[in-house]
Amino acid sequence: MRAVEDLECRAKQLEDSAKKRVSNASRVQQLEENVMRQVNDIKVKISQNCEKLSQYELHQAAVEGEEVMSSDEQRETEKRKKSMVLYRVPEIHSDDTNERKAGDMLFLHELCIGCYCW
Repeated sequence: MRAVEDLECRAKQLEDSAKKRVSNASRVQQLEENVMRQVNDIKVKISQNCEKLSQYELHQAAVEGEEVMSSDEQRETEKRKKSMVLYRVPEIHSDDTNERKAGDMLFLHELCIGCYCW
């Protein structure tokens, strides 16, 4: 009888051990699912942050471009601050910009001399 009791006890231990292993396997599977869910959540957050970062970088580039443009515009405005606009100046038909500029300056010079000679 003792041998039968020992066998029953050992069979019970084996059943308990098998149940623990099944229980452990299901816990491991649950842990894996939780980890995969967290990994997917992190991937989503990373992609959202990357998108926000790229939008921010584009915005910063646009702002820097505006700053560069505004500084260029300011330089141009400073250059033109002391400029004069003359109407009905005879045009010099030349492909050379230096000749056209010299003709404009000659006209301005003659205009100024004509004004002071009255």
